[in-house]
Amino acid sequence: MGRSMAQDSSARRAIIGTAGHVDHGKSSLVKALTGTDPDRLKEEKERGMTIDLGFAYLGDKAAIVDVPGHERFIKNMVAGVSTIDLVLFVVAADDGVMPQTREHLDILNLLRVRRGIIALNKIDLVEPEWLELVEEEIRSLVRGTFLESAPVVRVSAVTGEGIEELRRQIDQAIAELPERADRGLFFMPIDRVFLLKGFGTVVTGSVLSGQVRVGDQLEIQPKGIEVRVRSIQRHGKPVELVRVAERAGINLLGAEKETLERGDVLVEPGFYTPTDRLDVQLQLLPSAGRPLRRLTRLRLHLGTGEYLCRVWLYDRESLDPGEECLAQLRLEQKVVTNWGAPFVLRSYSPLVTIGGGVVLDVYPARRGRKGPSPLAFLQSQKDLDLGRALRARIQLAGLQSTDLKSLACQLTTHPDLLKAHLGQLMASGEIVGLSRAGRESFVHAEAVRRVEENLLELLRRYHASYPLREGMNRSEAQESLPEKVDPGLFEAVLERLTARGAIVQQGALLRLPEHEVKLTEAEETLRARLLEELDRSGFSPPAVGELSARLGVGVAQLTALLSALDSKGEVLQIESDCYLTRRLAKQAEQLLRRHCEERGEITVSEFRELLGTTRRYALALLLRFDELGVTERVGDVRRLKADRLS
Repeated sequence: MGRSMAQDSSARRAIIGTAGHVDHGKSSLVKALTGTDPDRLKEEKERGMTIDLGFAYLGDKAAIVDVPGHERFIKNMVAGVSTIDLVLFVVAADDGVMPQTREHLDILNLLRVRRGIIALNKIDLVEPEWLELVEEEIRSLVRGTFLESAPVVRVSAVTGEGIEELRRQIDQAIAELPERADRGLFFMPIDRVFLLKGFGTVVTGSVLSGQVRVGDQLEIQPKGIEVRVRSIQRHGKPVELVRVAERAGINLLGAEKETLERGDVLVEPGFYTPTDRLDVQLQLLPSAGRPLRRLTRLRLHLGTGEYLCRVWLYDRESLDPGEECLAQLRLEQKVVTNWGAPFVLRSYSPLVTIGGGVVLDVYPARRGRKGPSPLAFLQSQKDLDLGRALRARIQLAGLQSTDLKSLACQLTTHPDLLKAHLGQLMASGEIVGLSRAGRESFVHAEAVRRVEENLLELLRRYHASYPLREGMNRSEAQESLPEKVDPGLFEAVLERLTARGAIVQQGALLRLPEHEVKLTEAEETLRARLLEELDRSGFSPPAVGELSARLGVGVAQLTALLSALDSKGEVLQIESDCYLTRRLAKQAEQLLRRHCEERGEITVSEFRELLGTTRRYALALLLRFDELGVTERVGDVRRLKADRLS
């Protein structure tokens, strides 16, 4: 499952679809080419008209999807041609260009079918002069479309005239087909579901991406049903594997026929999530007849399914025929699709094809009139270039990193296929890779620069506000930034700024390299008085509030000075608002070490007696010594560790 193995050109297979007006002989032509009658329903045979999709095989090189031509069955036609590589565009010589000839051509253009052959059928029913006129009419119709340079093959499905030439043209077209772009994730829209006696549920469809083997686990979306592949057929023959650009019949374990339907998708597990909103590039056909207004209810044909939706036009109230714009489709049920998937829109009533387009964002945000505009982002997606799409999506995430799995889901592309593009973007400096707790993720270089600038400005303001503090706590700095920052991005910024010498990290503190705690003359005087007062208090130091009263200075001023002296090692904080001078702290450590060297351990009560203080201060100092690695607690006693106070 997943990424397809390389195929040589001799193994190139294609999916061919028919198109054309009702009763122009599409099914008869398929039968003449393959020997198989694609009309499988009793009603089709009785009425002599294709109603649903039919299937046939041209040897092992191509599968043919035969579609209905009647206007009432356009939704079946769209389901059939939504997955093809090559179209057999059929026009009857006795009728010429008809309404569904034009509508089918519009649909093919909207679905981005790019190659085809025109079959001028029923030539046995008209005179040669008439054929010339009909062919000219066809050439006029297809001018400016992908069929403009397509060969016109004159054939008769009844007499067989021209059939061999048509086969030759098909062979040549298949040989010239480029390899279908493979996203690497298995994705097969289901166009048929049936029961096979003795085997169970079978689904058929065209593989649009990836590959699957017998025994693989898959999901049926949007229903979220987990299934296993029991067996596979390709062109009516058992195989172990099918891959992109092949039609397949897949026997499934874990799903009942009654729970499945056309429009469901068989996908690789873990990458596809149902959605009821799609951001799209939307084109309204010149033949639409009237403007498309915002929030109009429409019929969306996507993959092999038909869904009801409303359209939100991002930059206008209405879209005129022949114009295109960016829009959001708001569906009445959830779907699963691919980034870049083409679609067709038909009016709710009457049933007329009015436009279509391509999916640019599979999981867009819910937006309204007052939300942020997505236009710049969607413009970056329009050419469906994977590298540019990656860069834009990473940039859109702002100061939050995006991991490889998330990008793979957004772009419905296997992670392995994204790595090369991500490598190029990192090499060019456009994005930055992050690694934190075993998770690899990515941010745009602009996000890194923004956080660097914000952090440096934050430290400048902090030093100006608290000149006596050695630096700012790193966790406080991260929380104080003007925008929420991904933890991995914050760590990367610290690493980069430290490497450049733009900041200095001292344990948990951050500072600018030029910052240095310097006391004014008045502060030096206060420092001397403060240390004298603390020394006088011994091992029962007063709280900051009491010290403030004794010294006649404000609590804030005194707290800032104590913090500066603590960072310089001149005092030791033992409680939130209690400090010992360095001299007293060293003296307490010496008493503790001497006691432990003689007796091996010390209790809180013994330490209290040594210091001649209360249990509160003795316990507070022991806890501080535990933190500093001087002692370690074992039950109710402390024992020495190797470290000493510096």
